[in-house]
Amino acid sequence: MTVPGGRGDPRVGTVVIGRDRRLRAQIGLIAGLGLLVVLVGVGLGGPEDESARPTPSVTAGAGGPSGTPGRPSDAIAAGCRTVTDRNAPAVRLRSTSGDQGPVIGSAGPSPSSDQSGAPALNAWPVPGLDRGVLLPSDASLILDTARSACISAVSIAAADAGAAAGPRAVEPRVVRPADGPGGDADIGTLPPGDWVVRVEVAFTGLVETRVAFFRVVSSDVPVLAPSPEVTPAVACGADPVGAASPDLGLAIDDGRPIPADRTSTAKPIEVDFGQSIEVRSIGDVCARTWSIELADVIGNVFLQDSYENLAGNPFIAAQNRWPLTQLLTGRSSVTATVGFGRDRESTGTWHLRLVMDALPAARAVGPDGASVAALAGCGQDWSLPGGRAAFEPCLYQTVPDGLDVLEIATGTSVRIDVDGWTIQSWYARCGEANSLGSEIVEFVIVDECDLGERSSPGAIAIVPWPGERLVLIGITAERGGVAASGSYYVRIHATP
Repeated sequence: MTVPGGRGDPRVGTVVIGRDRRLRAQIGLIAGLGLLVVLVGVGLGGPEDESARPTPSVTAGAGGPSGTPGRPSDAIAAGCRTVTDRNAPAVRLRSTSGDQGPVIGSAGPSPSSDQSGAPALNAWPVPGLDRGVLLPSDASLILDTARSACISAVSIAAADAGAAAGPRAVEPRVVRPADGPGGDADIGTLPPGDWVVRVEVAFTGLVETRVAFFRVVSSDVPVLAPSPEVTPAVACGADPVGAASPDLGLAIDDGRPIPADRTSTAKPIEVDFGQSIEVRSIGDVCARTWSIELADVIGNVFLQDSYENLAGNPFIAAQNRWPLTQLLTGRSSVTATVGFGRDRESTGTWHLRLVMDALPAARAVGPDGASVAALAGCGQDWSLPGGRAAFEPCLYQTVPDGLDVLEIATGTSVRIDVDGWTIQSWYARCGEANSLGSEIVEFVIVDECDLGERSSPGAIAIVPWPGERLVLIGITAERGGVAASGSYYVRIHATP
């Protein structure tokens, strides 16, 4: 398919080829609406799909130029299999760009056996983009022929998918398929736009033709479906056929993207908590699959974002920027693996060091005013308005060294103060520290010791159990829109 001055073979004109007089008349009418291609003696293939099998259409003979009946035995002798209503292959299209596998067409209206022309354009169905075909510039549409069935004639017409735009004429051309059954047929190109393509196929040995409709977007930029699963952060950049896989960069506060680290010894990028951080594809080329992971210094991996587009459909998911909303405190690394279709994949790793304040200081205060510091252990969490957050990954609830003991009388209360912060919630448990190896000391609750918990309490007060206990207080506090959570530890000795 081509237009004057457009892509494809410039030698175009009105050509009518077919062995059935009714098919010739039908082709002449279709050419006035859109695109006409007639293929003679081509094999068409595709997996059988009963639900998507093309609609039976007019009777089509396999006769010679004079209209005399054809001889199916000749086709079979040449390697063509016999086609019946039950085993007719699905009609499929694909692009030479390699963006997708073959797409099966949708059924639609066909002219009845007493009609000589195609149905009106306003009767054409408009297939959804969930089964669309992307046709980049310099790529051709292919009538896929994976099976050994043979075709006596094919007509193809195209109309603008936009109802308001109306039909656009596309000059017809003759396409010569590969010889023999199963040979692919190069249909050619389409002008830029969103098209409905109607394909009518006459199989050798099958009385009725088959009609299927396709949605074809001729563009270097995918046009997303009305309700895509993923919408790109910004408009997709151009991605013509032959383009290499785009590079990836890490942008901080919308600054110039930083290239990926080429060595594991690269100096970490210092980032302040609260800064905007995102992985970007250079040129804003849209990806179809992606996986963004964070890893701590000992190799624990945390999935940040991912999308697995098994069909490689460019219309249901597209993304070119991936914000990092869940960071790790201290040092970490970000690894992005991004697929752009056409067997292209880009990867990048960046080493980070997140700079942030420590958890708020806390103190345990006895009834006589004596106090000791409650020290934070592993496992702090931070969050900001808008959803950005940071956390410290911990395999164990580790107990810090250097805890002082608070002496109180049995049955009296202990207050936990976090100056300058508003307490949002807390819980308290008591137990002991168990050694795990030579360095890790884990907190373990003993005797189901539960010292209470509250939401929006405004203050924290507990009554410790008798004896000397290691107490864990989990605190979530807020100040200036910043919320911080942590596990605090204190030793309390309650005596009679």
